[in-house]
Amino acid sequence: RQELIFLSNNATTAQTEGEGCVLDESMAEVRAAGDFGNRPLFVLAGSTPFRPPGPQYAKATEALNDYWFHELQPRLAALSTRGHLIIEEHAERPDTVIAAVRNVVTEVRAEQQRR
Repeated sequence: RQELIFLSNNATTAQTEGEGCVLDESMAEVRAAGDFGNRPLFVLAGSTPFRPPGPQYAKATEALNDYWFHELQPRLAALSTRGHLIIEEHAERPDTVIAAVRNVVTEVRAEQQRR
């Protein structure tokens, strides 16, 4: 935990994607998000693991990656009973985001037609 706190406050980690190391902040955001009921939700997450800024942080970074990909992201998707988790390389690219938005729109339209 101390190493993760160090990583989140170390300027070097910002250069190596260490901004994801703000564990407490990430956990608080998940808790504050509440529940989306049965609204369609697509959570996009990049598949590239965080890199340790140095060999001494390899274990802490591995723990962060495990938490990030196996706990945090699935929890976000589980905020809706219709949540989907999409983990892929470059999930932030416009085509991936557009596809997720289209999926949400398609699900909402299909639901409205059933009414």
